[in-house]
Amino acid sequence: MAKKKKQSFTLPEGLTIGTQGSAVTTLQNYLKAFGYLQVDNPAEDSLGAMRAIGLETANDGQFDEITENALKKFQAFYGLPPTGRVDPDTLNLIQMPRCGTPDNPDRLFSVESSPQLAEFVASGNRWSKVNVTYSFQNFTGDLTQGVIIANIREAFFRWSNVCNLTFTETGANGDIIISFATGNHGDGFPFDGPGNVLAHAFYPPPGGGSLAGDLHFDDAETWTTAIPPPAGGTDFLTVAIHEIGHSLGLDHSAVTGAIMFAFYGGPKQNLHSDDIAGISSIYGARTAKATLSDTSVATPGFCSFNNQGFISWTGTNQQRNLNVMATSNLRVWHSKVILGETSLSGPSICVFKNRLVIAWRGVSNNQINVMSSGDGITWSNKVTLGETTFFRPALGVFNNRLVIAWTGTDAQRRLNIIQSTNGTAWTNKITLGDTSVDGPELCTLGSNLLLTWTGTDTQRRLNVMTFNGTNFFNKVTLGENSFTAPSIENINGRIVLGWTGTDSQRRLNVLFSTNGINFFGKQTFGDNSFFGPTVGGFNATPVIAWTGTDNARSLNTMTF
Repeated sequence: MAKKKKQSFTLPEGLTIGTQGSAVTTLQNYLKAFGYLQVDNPAEDSLGAMRAIGLETANDGQFDEITENALKKFQAFYGLPPTGRVDPDTLNLIQMPRCGTPDNPDRLFSVESSPQLAEFVASGNRWSKVNVTYSFQNFTGDLTQGVIIANIREAFFRWSNVCNLTFTETGANGDIIISFATGNHGDGFPFDGPGNVLAHAFYPPPGGGSLAGDLHFDDAETWTTAIPPPAGGTDFLTVAIHEIGHSLGLDHSAVTGAIMFAFYGGPKQNLHSDDIAGISSIYGARTAKATLSDTSVATPGFCSFNNQGFISWTGTNQQRNLNVMATSNLRVWHSKVILGETSLSGPSICVFKNRLVIAWRGVSNNQINVMSSGDGITWSNKVTLGETTFFRPALGVFNNRLVIAWTGTDAQRRLNIIQSTNGTAWTNKITLGDTSVDGPELCTLGSNLLLTWTGTDTQRRLNVMTFNGTNFFNKVTLGENSFTAPSIENINGRIVLGWTGTDSQRRLNVLFSTNGINFFGKQTFGDNSFFGPTVGGFNATPVIAWTGTDNARSLNTMTF
């Protein structure tokens, strides 16, 4: 069915004190809806808790002094002369489509009275964690499901790019639930048809109540992503960025150029300095570290594929299922897949012949398994090798061959390596004389492969050795120590070696090299893990991924 033509908020010009009638009631209803007069039944109004407490009640249909003061407050909030009457500028603003979330003018005015404070307005509500999830309840027919999902991801990225929050898309029951609805949709704040109110969102706990964070779009609108929008169309991304601002705890801003300005005047897809100051005041400025909502029992894997980053891990659920999840920016995570495979160690992940490859240690028999995917979602071609390990197997690629390295289950815990040209048939197993207390790691350096591991000597020193496809040489034993497996990666021609130190805090460390022999530039981070980290590259930037020491064992990534 075709959608109705967009309607403006119908109100005559010239209403002033002393005027009576239905037009005054319409104005009063507008002022009630957006935070300037007391609503009729605040206890039943789901957005009542989002309005300022103690608003006055006007006489219905009478333009009394209370109505005049409320209108003046509305005018002052949006920088109009506070005439207290419906003059042309006021009417023009009222007739613009806008967000249905109420304004909070008293908070703004208290901020403006303190010159040291910024112009933004924070609601006083915030998420108590840095990793927030979101999910979709339904979609609209105006846009394809894929377009909606992509634009919501982009909207979350706008905010995560400037504050210390990470967002993860989940299949259901997210902290923020996104839906499309028309009319009375069960939240006590019905939509009004085309035009006028476009969408509304609820603040984080505690102010948002049972609907905290939820975001509702009016499906009576005509949503578009075309720039410029066609006649009657509303830019979906602009409204999504704005509403997510409320879901994170921001009020409306009086700054016309801000995303959090309540009224829609066309596409506005970039955050204003006022928006950035506001969100940063709640959650802090963006840091290099991102803490994910997901948790792991061991070391995660990380690699880049088709302009996206992919993290793999063994979940903390009872079955210890393997998981894979994607990101385009290390801040917004999506397309999580829980595989039917399980492990007691973390998996490794890499790219071979334009496919993602994951390797893991099986639960029941400790056998090494390999599987691949063209998109990170659908996995196939599982191969179970006859080899066994008690630790995470390592994946590497060089000379057009896929390589697996592992620590054997023999008494000496000797290192082993095996190769494949297609990922299914494996040959040329080599067993080294070197031994390890955990799994090894691999990376490419020119036409050679580098192998790193933690030795079984009493100092648990790190080792690096070069492999040319047949022989191993240039073994280097470093003065650094670890109780767990190190990680190694070639990022823009520079080798990065990462490990968890043996200090009491188990801090993460990295070293650098250009030849796999001489290492320099040690960095020790303040972050900790009981397991080894994984070093990877994303958009030419070094990334370290690890399982945290918090009670939940949260996954973390950090650029450095």
